[in-house]
Amino acid sequence: MPLIDLVTDLRSLRYGRDRFGGGNSGQPYVTTPIPEYSASNFPSSPDFLLRNGYLNLQSTEQDLTRISKFLTDPNGQGLFFITKQNLLARQNPKGVGGPDNIYLPTNTLAQIAGVSIGLHTPQLGITPFIGNNRKYEFQQQTNHNSADTNRLVLLKDLKLERSIDSSNNELRTFGISQDSEQVLNYIGGANSFLSLTRTILPRDTSRRGDTSDKTPVQYAIGLSYKELGEEVALGENGETSLINITDYRKRINRNNNAMPFSNYEVFNREETYNTGNPGARYKEFTSGIDELNAVPIFSSSAAPDFAARPELNDIIKFYISVVNNDNPTESDFIFFRAFIDNLNDNFTADWTSYKFVGRGEDFYTYGGFNRSISLSFKIACQSQKEKKSIYQKLNYLQSAMAPDYSSAGIARGNIIKLTVGDYITDMYGVLDSLTFEIPVDSNWDIGRDEKGDRNGLQLPNYITVGTFSFKPIHNFLPRRSREGNFTATPFISAVGTKAFETL
Repeated sequence: MPLIDLVTDLRSLRYGRDRFGGGNSGQPYVTTPIPEYSASNFPSSPDFLLRNGYLNLQSTEQDLTRISKFLTDPNGQGLFFITKQNLLARQNPKGVGGPDNIYLPTNTLAQIAGVSIGLHTPQLGITPFIGNNRKYEFQQQTNHNSADTNRLVLLKDLKLERSIDSSNNELRTFGISQDSEQVLNYIGGANSFLSLTRTILPRDTSRRGDTSDKTPVQYAIGLSYKELGEEVALGENGETSLINITDYRKRINRNNNAMPFSNYEVFNREETYNTGNPGARYKEFTSGIDELNAVPIFSSSAAPDFAARPELNDIIKFYISVVNNDNPTESDFIFFRAFIDNLNDNFTADWTSYKFVGRGEDFYTYGGFNRSISLSFKIACQSQKEKKSIYQKLNYLQSAMAPDYSSAGIARGNIIKLTVGDYITDMYGVLDSLTFEIPVDSNWDIGRDEKGDRNGLQLPNYITVGTFSFKPIHNFLPRRSREGNFTATPFISAVGTKAFETL
């Protein structure tokens, strides 16, 4: 009948015939009569003190009854659940200590009975209670913490050094395989079928030497694995273990049939460009200093001699020099280990437009051109010695925006020269805009060392020159290059060199 026409107190409904074909599941396992309702008899909430009345033993009794009926369900659901839990337990890795990889429903029932008082029992094991002396941590620290009983030591002794008998009883405790091609082999575990077969962890044999045949390493570099280091024979099938392994690149370089490697002990960034290793500065103070950042401002009438002064070398050369107004052949040189964010080289042409009577379009007269270069770069400091030099150079660069007064008191502007790799080489120009930015992610030196001395500089360890606007003054006639001499106008500095023409 339609639900709208159903007249019932909802307490006369019956359970059963809830399976396909009219079968009875027997559920719910526990039923509770719906209490009579009246204004004077309103049912009270079970949430007294704790959720669902955990201090109420009646609730615990109902849970025990419900789960017990489920576990003994005549339809076999409980038996299927118990079987599945045991199969899952058998897939645990083999180890020491309890609980055993066996599931008994008594453990679950004990947990239900004790949950209201905070009792916690293990899911697995013959008994729901296990002593601390049987747990993994105790067993590992007490019974398996020596050279004769520790799993990693046993693996090393058996698989690498062959220094123990393969029949050692401790090997079976951890499932360590006696097969030279396997690491572990035991019943159950994650890779077993229905937890009834064995889990086998194979041993990687690709890196073990074999004097009876060439290894992949030999095919790749022309040397056998045995030749890469001093060997200790293991006694079977030519297997070897390496000790005191030397840099394989040195051995390969001595093999005429192999392509040589560069000697990175000498040819590396720290050695070639004197960047220093900040991670080692506490071991050796000078090793953490970037020598290029630490170079102070110096004056010279000649271009930097990078061969004579290796501390000036950089991956891409970058420096600024300020021309001495009293002696233009001399300049003050500023070197930074800069991380360039961007470099913009902007050319504009000046065209004046005209209109003639009777014509709708514009006509143009060329009036000249202009060029401006802008760049931004970061400077990072990794030692106190660098900080003093870096900020002295930054301060001097700021002063180049201010006037330079002659002995007669006349204000003069400052001409600078800029070098960025071979794109811009000692190019004259004027600096018309300069902006320093201290990023929010830059940490500051608190100016205090581990001894409490406050003689340091409270300055950022990382600063950005956000705007460096440079107007070039060319030392050549800016004009269009023509056929036969396309390098006559070297706006890109390298184009005007003989080395460029001979490439």
